[in-house]
Amino acid sequence: MKWPRWNHTAVFKAKFTQAAIRGDKTPAELSSQYDVHTNQIT
Repeated sequence: MKWPRWNHTAVFKAKFTQAAIRGDKTPAELSSQYDVHTNQIT
């Protein structure tokens, strides 16, 4: 069974990118907050 691909909006990507660049939180905290895998942050 294939898993569905998640398509994120441009707004979500912008918020996520700004949070990652800001560096206030660890990658583990960001991944749990935005429900993405940790490897997608680095």
